[in-house]
Amino acid sequence: MHDKEGGIRPVEPVQLNPAGQHIEVLDNNFFANPEWRSAIDYLLKAGQKVNLHGVDVRIMDEEQAYWLNRLRLYKSIHIAWDLPQIDLTQKLMEVTRYIKPWKIMCYILVGFDSTMEQDMYRIERCRELGIKPYVMPYRDFENKARPSQYAKDLAQYVNKPMLFKSCSFKDFSPRKGFRCEAYFHTDNTIIH
Repeated sequence: MHDKEGGIRPVEPVQLNPAGQHIEVLDNNFFANPEWRSAIDYLLKAGQKVNLHGVDVRIMDEEQAYWLNRLRLYKSIHIAWDLPQIDLTQKLMEVTRYIKPWKIMCYILVGFDSTMEQDMYRIERCRELGIKPYVMPYRDFENKARPSQYAKDLAQYVNKPMLFKSCSFKDFSPRKGFRCEAYFHTDNTIIH
């Protein structure tokens, strides 16, 4: 992201629309800004709802979670668990001590350096903690890497809350004559 967006630096807020319903914070890593405390003060004083575009839960501490919870949110707090090699379970448990889990949406990247087991692990940890997972199948910049059918089926299952709450992925039938159980061996291991 550094090459695309440049280094981390604070910027002055633009003039707010006094008739606006909420404030858009166009920052995909709010707490990486060393001036985050003054940004929180500004948002609290503005008195409007806030839509944060991203918070890096890996660097969030208790103080930041406390202040984030004080904001009037317009939408869910967006976090990401892109790298399955990093287990964020303990960090998510810490954050949910200060922020209600239903206020958090966790983007989960699938199809990029992850196995099905790793994808299901991240999704199920979010489910157990009451955090809304949102699956994003990987696509490269040139659109040469297309999502697999598995990734598309998993996204369709997880990203529709009524489906996600009503059945397991194995029982999900995205197409006539097909159940996602086919992705699993009969001994409960996942087919790669």
